[in-house]
Amino acid sequence: MPTYFLGSVLDVGTLSTASDITTASGATAIGKDTPLGTLTGYGELCPNNAPGTWPAAVSESAVAPSGKGNILPGASLNNVAIIAGTWTPTVRLSVTGTGVASITADILVRVWKWNSSTLAYTKFGVATLTGQTIASASTTFTVTGVSLQEISLATNEFLYIDVLCNVTANPNGAGIGTKIRCNFSNSSTQGNATGQVVSPATAPFRSVPAKAALLATSMRTISSNKAALGKTRTIIAKAAMARTRQLAGKAALAKTRTVPAKAALIGSTSYFLGSVLDGSLLTTASDISTASGATSVGKDTPLGTSTGYGELVPNNALATWPAAVSESAVPASGKGNIYPSSLVNQAIIAGYWTPSVRLTVIGTGASSITADILVRAWKWNSSSGYTKQGVIILTAQTISTSATTFKLPATFLSELPFNANESLYVDVLVNVTSNPNGAGVGTKIRCNFSLSASQGNITGQVVTPGTSPFRGVPATTALKATNTRTISSPHAALARLRTIPAKAALSGFKHRLVPAVASVCHGPLASPYVQQRPDMNYMTASGMSTMYKGSPIKLYGATIYLSTQGGTAAWQTDLTLVLDDLFFRAWLNGLNMIRITDYWSGSQSPTIGYDDRQTWLNIDYCVTKAQQYGMFVMMDVSGMKALLTAQGKDPTNAANWTDFLSFVGLHYKNTATSICWYNLSGEPSLPTDQASVDALVNFYATLCNTVHTADNGTHLISSGGLTHMNNVVSGISYPTWWYPIFANIATNTICSIKDYSVNDLAYLSTIQSIFTANNINKPISCNEFGAQQEQGSPTFPVFTNTLAAPITQGGAVTSLTFTAPINQQILAGTILSLTGTENCTVATTTSSGTSLAVNSFTATFAHRSGDAVTALGFADVDHSLGDTVNNFYGAVFGTVTSLLKWNNGPRTLVATSVAGGDQIGISSYVVWNEGDQISSTGYDVSNRAQPSAWQVIKNKALGDGYRPAPFTIRQVSAAASVIPSVVASSSLATTGRSGSIASADGLPTLTTTGRTGQLVTQEAI
Repeated sequence: MPTYFLGSVLDVGTLSTASDITTASGATAIGKDTPLGTLTGYGELCPNNAPGTWPAAVSESAVAPSGKGNILPGASLNNVAIIAGTWTPTVRLSVTGTGVASITADILVRVWKWNSSTLAYTKFGVATLTGQTIASASTTFTVTGVSLQEISLATNEFLYIDVLCNVTANPNGAGIGTKIRCNFSNSSTQGNATGQVVSPATAPFRSVPAKAALLATSMRTISSNKAALGKTRTIIAKAAMARTRQLAGKAALAKTRTVPAKAALIGSTSYFLGSVLDGSLLTTASDISTASGATSVGKDTPLGTSTGYGELVPNNALATWPAAVSESAVPASGKGNIYPSSLVNQAIIAGYWTPSVRLTVIGTGASSITADILVRAWKWNSSSGYTKQGVIILTAQTISTSATTFKLPATFLSELPFNANESLYVDVLVNVTSNPNGAGVGTKIRCNFSLSASQGNITGQVVTPGTSPFRGVPATTALKATNTRTISSPHAALARLRTIPAKAALSGFKHRLVPAVASVCHGPLASPYVQQRPDMNYMTASGMSTMYKGSPIKLYGATIYLSTQGGTAAWQTDLTLVLDDLFFRAWLNGLNMIRITDYWSGSQSPTIGYDDRQTWLNIDYCVTKAQQYGMFVMMDVSGMKALLTAQGKDPTNAANWTDFLSFVGLHYKNTATSICWYNLSGEPSLPTDQASVDALVNFYATLCNTVHTADNGTHLISSGGLTHMNNVVSGISYPTWWYPIFANIATNTICSIKDYSVNDLAYLSTIQSIFTANNINKPISCNEFGAQQEQGSPTFPVFTNTLAAPITQGGAVTSLTFTAPINQQILAGTILSLTGTENCTVATTTSSGTSLAVNSFTATFAHRSGDAVTALGFADVDHSLGDTVNNFYGAVFGTVTSLLKWNNGPRTLVATSVAGGDQIGISSYVVWNEGDQISSTGYDVSNRAQPSAWQVIKNKALGDGYRPAPFTIRQVSAAASVIPSVVASSSLATTGRSGSIASADGLPTLTTTGRTGQLVTQEAI
């Protein structure tokens, strides 16, 4: 992310009263004082020409921009936008004066856009850190990040930043001469980390006339009824266009449109420079990798007594320094670094490139040299050679005998698209301007490169803005019907339907790039998901274990299936309150993961897009909610099957998934640490022969590889939960039909299964044997399990009724008295639920009357007259429904090894020996489901209606699962309203003026404490 350093050197040429902002680090800081005296209130801390008296303003808005803050000079951000996201400032403050005492103040950093033509300031936001102690010892404060909208800077518009303090307590008297000191860089070209603002990435934009989109070989205008400003047009890539068509109508749109920066996906990619020679693409060059983790090695290039320009190569350096007179005099040698993976139909988007290199001078008694350091980016075409994209330069650096890592300044380069036979090539140069070493020293320059072809080291890397799929659109492309534009297939690398905002009119070039993410105008997927807390710990896999923060982690989760909250259609509404409740109850039940699924159905309106704004606002809210709880989200995207079905498309055709998976992967690329993995498309139809097995493997390989590429390998991937794994497919070359899905797809990093039957559980030991025999060393996830509730009753429910007499807690109960006659036959062994809290069974068959004999049991709860009694199903006299469900869950986990199933004919329980999940090394379990549906023949076990069934999940999860970070305690007044609290959805009642909610063993307890109390919140998690 770009960093803007606040300097103390007055600007020359842009805004002379302000001081310069720089984007390169390396300078020292200097303290600049602003008089405070005995005053409080708001005032500005200026790097130069501070006012003689503290303004003592009553509010932040009362402090107008003075023009004495900091400005980013020049045209570096002209026609560039800083995308929407979080801005995080850092300032270093102290108080000075004779015997000065500490003060208390709020620290504010404001972000503006200044127009040099109108001299107007436009404020975009304020980052605030409240209630800080500023002492006489300098302290660096990281101000709480603030989320700002996109800031687009046209010609004559500049980024302007100022720093304010709101002094709330100042004990210093008049004789002290109190001042507030703020650190700024003492250089106009380099900054210091004690005074900086880290912003989101940048992307270019441009304003173009509406008809400019059709300028090129064939001049045409758009009739006014063909395309209205602000609407969208659909690109149908499959539609062939044999020739140029003349559009009807002559009325051109006269207005201009702005291409938003978010129309190009931002997500940085690091390219690490290696020392291993490339094996096939360009064998004189060494490989670039995109994964870190390797050590580095120094590679030496002879310098001798020379100066001037030369190249530092990882292999086969020249024996004599070229001593070229300019950078352009050093051609691409082919000995630099090349990225061997295909970037065909990808583009490194326009934005800032930031290289880092580690250099040393060596030799017998060698002395330091002075040199400019250069990193060049090229596009290499295997047929036509090298095309230079740009040069990043760090001038006048001292390279000594101690290895030093140099970070070159972030430099803006235009978009770099790659077609067939084209690859990224990078080389490193230095321009030695001073070399005191004599002939006997044998001076060489050592540059570090990675020792691995597949992994890199951060001491030799180039951080780029990231890649996005592109397609070239010929300017002669016609508009079809009212609002569609057709693209001939040869010009569409991604032959899929895509929607772009109408205001993204692009430019009048013969060919133009349409980013794959330009699918939503201001939708949540138009830019990357914004991480809600500073955390770069992603879940990984090591052998059979899932790993988090370097240690094995076991996940216990539940599926969110909104059957009683509106079904799939609910996902297209605001689900904030529903999700708040579900996440809270999941946390209370000891769960550390939520699986979201089924946000579309096969009867869905075919016009809804997979990028539906409200759907993804809800999904993103789940990701954010998980971060707040310290939990994880399984990003299940299998609902796409239903949406494709609704659209009349084949969900088994991998090509129909490409756009959607690219879209999702790009959205969560390099962010969203709370996503444990993607779950793609489970429960495939059982293949029947070798050909259908191979087709299924190819389908899953395409899906896994697509999302892995778009996501840049940020998250783990599961092909989806498999069922009917014990079914035998004859005549195939694999041990089982499912074997190649788990064993042969490298990007399928999580092997997912489902357990719903005795047969499923009995087959677990076979799965373990096949994994062991064939060395499949990947984690296994049970990403759905459940037990059928009704257990075989043909007349479920048998009856519902209410109690006519109370039941005392702790008392022995041998019969139940009802308010009305039963008037139907009740079979012995029928399970009765008393007000959803506990179960008992019928002792004898009865057909009428108000009294019913039950097996004697001791009441755990007190039941009142009028409490509900409902028949749930069958079991024998020793097993209630809850016991049977719990037994199945225990068998899934492996806490029991004998699985009981009700046999309705002889009315007996049948025991089957099984090896449970823990015995075969399952790393995660996900119950179906956490919703509230409970039906006669379904698998949905409500955690409200059947707490006993959920207790076994909770006990297991709390026993060996990863426990999410506990809530923090914050003092609040009795009248305080805490809207984002995790307990906001729970019903609370106190008898005093206020109370406290504490967390003990994951269960909230409420006690009154007087006028003030404690409220458990999620805010600091």
